[in-house]
Amino acid sequence: MSEIKNYIKDFEKALLQINRIRIEEIINQVKEQFQPIQIMDDLISPALQNIGKKWEKGTVALAQIYMAARICEDILDKLTLFEEIKKKDHPKIAIANFEDHHVFGKKIVKMFLQNSGYDIIDYGAGITSEDLLKKVKDDTIELLFLSTLMLHSALRIKNFVDKVKEAKLNTKIIVGGAPFSFDTELWKVVGADAYGQNPSDVLHYVSEYMGGELNE
Repeated sequence: MSEIKNYIKDFEKALLQINRIRIEEIINQVKEQFQPIQIMDDLISPALQNIGKKWEKGTVALAQIYMAARICEDILDKLTLFEEIKKKDHPKIAIANFEDHHVFGKKIVKMFLQNSGYDIIDYGAGITSEDLLKKVKDDTIELLFLSTLMLHSALRIKNFVDKVKEAKLNTKIIVGGAPFSFDTELWKVVGADAYGQNPSDVLHYVSEYMGGELNE
């Protein structure tokens, strides 16, 4: 069996070229060898992260990132990650793109959670600190997952975290997205409770929360 990482470079190239035929060939090949969750974590996410880094360096266009993300969304819609099992008892969970309209990361995280049986409140994209605080308070959210693509959006999460603390809300905030992958200490800078490197990390944090570890 080939290692899935051997497909990353070819998959990334096909995404940048918007070569849908080659993309489909690669996905069909890996589906025969690997589980959907591994395809997400070890192929799609790394390829998109590489493209994001190239955009930061100015070597790819924003339009290429947009198209790559849309293509990967279509792929995810066709992958069944888990059997859908409704979990009766779990914390109140919400998700949002914080001051950011690049929804790919949020969509993946939401898919992981929903297909694992969790009910999710989706606050959409581009939500501001003030509006988000009101929604979190009104809905008594216990776990909040925030995604960003842009660094300036990520840095403004600190202001939101400060407002959550001032309001004395018992909401745990887990952040994710390119800025937090590039700088693995950034989540501490903005005052979050944790960060997710891979989309599947969200399941770990829900489990930790339910076990009391994230509340310590």
